[in-house]
Amino acid sequence: MTMSPSQERADFGFGDERGSRRTPLLPGASGCALASTLAKGLPNHQILLLEGGGKNDDKAYTTLAERHWALVAPGYNWGYKTIPQKHLDDREIDQSRGKGLGGSTAINFCVYTRGPEADYDRWADLVGDSDWAWKSSLSRYRRIEKCRQPSTKYQEMVHIATKDHGEDGPVDVAVPDTFEPGFTQYMDAIYKHHPKNLDVNSGNPVGAAIQQNAMVDGQRVSARTAFLKDVPSNLSIKTEITVHKVLFEGKKAVGVEHAGGKSNQAPI
Repeated sequence: MTMSPSQERADFGFGDERGSRRTPLLPGASGCALASTLAKGLPNHQILLLEGGGKNDDKAYTTLAERHWALVAPGYNWGYKTIPQKHLDDREIDQSRGKGLGGSTAINFCVYTRGPEADYDRWADLVGDSDWAWKSSLSRYRRIEKCRQPSTKYQEMVHIATKDHGEDGPVDVAVPDTFEPGFTQYMDAIYKHHPKNLDVNSGNPVGAAIQQNAMVDGQRVSARTAFLKDVPSNLSIKTEITVHKVLFEGKKAVGVEHAGGKSNQAPI
């Protein structure tokens, strides 16, 4: 239950002796990456990551073979629905969004896809910023990726070129070590009618291709596992904290107000 706002201070467990600057962040997938990057890049700042859900570390939902269950796991999904859709017999359509550390990367199907090169170049043209172009975006993808080549017996069907992929980043990307019986014959039949694409993430997604996954050793890779694996000492993570609004003094953000009517204010 949400109480009316108050000015009660929430300490969150760390004081000024650990640093003079504290920056609260809200997670989801991008928040995990941002918090890790800020904490490592600004060691004199204290970073506070606030998450409305839980830790999302239950092994029952991180095993890749069971990944479809994460979508309906208790506490993993905000369970959003659309308004009734007139042309769908007034049905409300599922709009699942991940709840807990990692956001929707904790409940998705672990498919790792970048999209076509032409889309990035078009975005760059539309906004007048070359940082959105494929060449610039590719360098950022390579920094976060840790791609592994498939087994040699499958490299006639899928090959992850090192020139297009990173090898030392925090996000593990791979294809299964073993495919299901009959899968090779299935792909061979498709290749008879469609061009073969060895790397769907090369910037050219056209053709029949084997999809790459955010996975390692049979486990889901989420923003939590990728970016919060080795938490720096200046990064504090608090779960089950639902933030209602950001508090401002003029145009400067100074803290947050969360469920229970409490506020956390600190130098930002």
